[in-house]
Amino acid sequence: MVTLIAKLKAKQGKGNELVDLCLEMAREVREKEAGCLKYDPYVSPENPDEVVFIEKYNGREDLEEHRKTPHYQSIVKGKIGAILAEKPELELFES
Repeated sequence: MVTLIAKLKAKQGKGNELVDLCLEMAREVREKEAGCLKYDPYVSPENPDEVVFIEKYNGREDLEEHRKTPHYQSIVKGKIGAILAEKPELELFES
């Protein structure tokens, strides 16, 4: 099993848009990716422009497939990427 923690920081004032896009992405993943066991966004109570995703996959192959999906390319690479203040912080764990 693979767990990915992704920390996203929106440009100032773009937090609500980031949260909406993250929730849209979570719905897409849950509906379309059998290899994804968990895909949950969490909003920082101290900074509403910051979202952390906790993602769990059966294996690295499923994580790589996730990154190739049309919804990832459209939402994450396209829309979310345009409103981030900096590159996401990514941490990968295996069990």
